[in-house]
Amino acid sequence: MSHATRFPALDGIRCVAILMVILSHLSGTVGLQVSPILLEPLGSLGVRIFFVLSGFLISSLLFAEFSATGTISIKHFYIRRFFRIFPAYYAFLAVVTGLSLFGIVRYSHSDALFALTYLSNYNSGRTWIVAHTWSLSVEEQFYLLWPLCVCRAGRERALWTAAGVCLLAPVTRVAIWYWFPEHRAGLGTEFHTIADALATGCLLAGVRHSSRALALFSFKHWSYPAVLASILLMSPYAGYYPRIYHSLGASVINIVIALLIDFAIREHTRFPFSLLNHPLMRAGGALSYSLYLWQQPFLNRSSQLLICTFPWNITLALTAAALSYYGVERPFLALRARLEEASVPSRVVIQEAP
Repeated sequence: MSHATRFPALDGIRCVAILMVILSHLSGTVGLQVSPILLEPLGSLGVRIFFVLSGFLISSLLFAEFSATGTISIKHFYIRRFFRIFPAYYAFLAVVTGLSLFGIVRYSHSDALFALTYLSNYNSGRTWIVAHTWSLSVEEQFYLLWPLCVCRAGRERALWTAAGVCLLAPVTRVAIWYWFPEHRAGLGTEFHTIADALATGCLLAGVRHSSRALALFSFKHWSYPAVLASILLMSPYAGYYPRIYHSLGASVINIVIALLIDFAIREHTRFPFSLLNHPLMRAGGALSYSLYLWQQPFLNRSSQLLICTFPWNITLALTAAALSYYGVERPFLALRARLEEASVPSRVVIQEAP
């Protein structure tokens, strides 16, 4: 028997997040006369949405499995992550490595070492072709730490740990900004400076059904247009004010994203959140991981190559993403499903994290 838990609208949220990243990187490319100043900040917001969503989905998966079975299979969790993340990621790196051998792209030994080991977020000198792998490194570091924390500490203490991360990360960012300026380049990419986004999603998963927290994490007592206005007004461009952003701004953005995710789930039949369930939005969400991987080589505003020229760049990015999704992602997910069916008769099934 399978215990299925599926959240509506979340594929649509993934689609919105990847569109923000695409618009951010597409702006300023040859053939598209849009200033990067206007759209570039959207990229960091899109990645932050992915982080909060990952924290929420992974925690929901772990908590649901514990409720259904009384335990958490760390082995099963990592096997699922392996089939979901590694094939498409290492296929991308293999192609990049091959292109670099012929001098087609710039990809150093340092880039390769950090990317292969999911430590790109600590590689301040990463080149453009793998610059986006910093966020995938953050996600993988979270996947490594959080399930072990939940398994060892238990649900309640793990949530207290997540709350502690939400409080400590802003302090860490402020300390780095004022007292360790030589490390400012890592603000918002190194795990200890961005982990609160993931931790906020973990807290959402833990408290959204709590009677004591329901009033806070439900929009029944909030004016959601005001929350939407807040995220639209301050989120994309708060990074231009680093002292505010690193101290309070990032935390507020995390909370607003979590609240919007919660409301999108609860009120998924109401406009405008019902749009997140449109087939095109769901398809975009399904393609988001491969698209995030493969948009980078083509959406390069510093390149004059035809493949980086609009509209060829977005066409090629979508084509490469589709090849990755249908040629790598789906076959490995199908293989995982067959292996699970053969070896695990009863398992919690939940939407995959991005």
